[in-house]
Amino acid sequence: MAALPPPNPPAVALPAQPNDPNVPMPAAPNFPPTVDNIIAAMRYREDVRMSFAHQLDEACTLDDLSNSGIYEHSILAQAAAVAGPQAAAPPWFQGAVQQLRNDIQNDIQQLRNDVQQLRNDVKRVMNQGRGDGNIVRFEIIPFANGNDPTLQPHNLPPLHSVNAIQQLNGATLSAYLTGYGIDPLPAVAGNPDATNRLRKETLKRLVGALRRE
Repeated sequence: MAALPPPNPPAVALPAQPNDPNVPMPAAPNFPPTVDNIIAAMRYREDVRMSFAHQLDEACTLDDLSNSGIYEHSILAQAAAVAGPQAAAPPWFQGAVQQLRNDIQNDIQQLRNDVQQLRNDVKRVMNQGRGDGNIVRFEIIPFANGNDPTLQPHNLPPLHSVNAIQQLNGATLSAYLTGYGIDPLPAVAGNPDATNRLRKETLKRLVGALRRE
């Protein structure tokens, strides 16, 4: 009696439901995985990444992010194993997948930028309600590139109060303004004190130490 062929292995199991209820789960994949299954796994992973970037109460967790990556890898690995080394993808496939990855990565980067800008705006509003910062300290506002000005490689003094800004010297003051994307302000002719005051007032507005009228 001829030996029966070995049964097909099971399809890749779906990951656990993520913490964010707004992240749609992919449909159960086929065996072997189809192109639609592969694209769905990639999109699911990026949806989880986007939710994770929000860092809200119902955002995806680090475990969700890990599970989505394992799921995507498992789908790709099973598809490759079934296809074998001699199989060739359709000419359009690699380009379509790469374009999808590029679009999603661009969306994620824009989302991260928007979230960071929103956080900075909230901190500035909070600082505006804290007077001179002597009782309730000002929040630290990250630089334009997202760096914390008080950490490496900047190591600048924290601006927790108006007094801290007033104590800045020329080089440190310039470093703060440059970090916030402000070109060196023009000097007030023949009046270095006025130049210094102008730069400090500008910095105060950048971190929310002055209430906008």
